[in-house]
Amino acid sequence: MKDEGVDAVVFAGEPSTIHLNDSNESSFARETSTGLRLDPQASNAGVPTAIFPAGTNPVGSPDNLQLEGPAYSDPELLGMAYAFELKANGHRETQYAPALKYVADSVTPPEVVVTPAPPATTEPPKASEPTTIEKVAPVPRLVGGLKFHKGKLEATIACGTGTGECHVILQVGGTAKKPAMQIPVTLAAGTQKTVTVKPTKALRKQIAKAKGGIPVRLVSPAGAATKVKVSTK
Repeated sequence: MKDEGVDAVVFAGEPSTIHLNDSNESSFARETSTGLRLDPQASNAGVPTAIFPAGTNPVGSPDNLQLEGPAYSDPELLGMAYAFELKANGHRETQYAPALKYVADSVTPPEVVVTPAPPATTEPPKASEPTTIEKVAPVPRLVGGLKFHKGKLEATIACGTGTGECHVILQVGGTAKKPAMQIPVTLAAGTQKTVTVKPTKALRKQIAKAKGGIPVRLVSPAGAATKVKVSTK
């Protein structure tokens, strides 16, 4: 085509008046008596092709033309076919059946059935109640009893596990209502403390007379205890 200076080659689109009017083969395609094609269809051979209506033939059947062009000339061929149709008005309506009426909503959309989700089989978690942590007060106790060593009294007091501190009064000698000595002691929970005091004269006399020991008590603070000098080791 390039050597001949042409942009496209035009063929009659159909070989006969009874051929379907939608083929992409040329009228000059060769085939054997058994129907074996010797020339491939133009588009199947990779040749750009455009087939378009071209009025009717002498017996009144629709006719068409076929354009073939060089490689990558598809846009140009479509432009030529469109220009021909605008000029020649080659499209023909059939005379044997009415044209179908176009109805925009003639296609019924498929019914969409949405299956509801099954009911929940588990209950949502309940709101947890605030956890109240009960504080346990530590309990004081006397460890190993009271010792009298080198003129002094020694007592080891332990404070049990819990929250806070132990506040106690160590009562030595005398009676529960009137102890000979009262020593206030404070220590943290989980610890122990050794208290060393010098006994009073009355307490020393009681210690000297006592054969089975003197009474020792740990009591909760109740009123002001007698202030004494306390040393720890």
